[in-house]
Amino acid sequence: MQNGTDKGKKKRAAALAAVVVVVFLALYFGAPAAALRELGEETRPVLLMMLPVLLVGIAIAVGVVIVLFQRLREIDKGEEDEAKKY
Repeated sequence: MQNGTDKGKKKRAAALAAVVVVVFLALYFGAPAAALRELGEETRPVLLMMLPVLLVGIAIAVGVVIVLFQRLREIDKGEEDEAKKY
């Protein structure tokens, strides 16, 4: 039973870390764009210049979610401590 509880804790920790990173990315990349958007039409060129930066932020967030699912699969398979051998 201890092993199942340990897996649950590891899954929650991985999910919490991923959520924290995605929220940070959303604030870091999204807040300036949202603020500029609220200022009106004159900021449209700046928003267009920020588009590649926003796409990078989205790509990083998607990568974090993909890695989270890989980590959860590792924990389910019992491979979470494999790296400790090396």
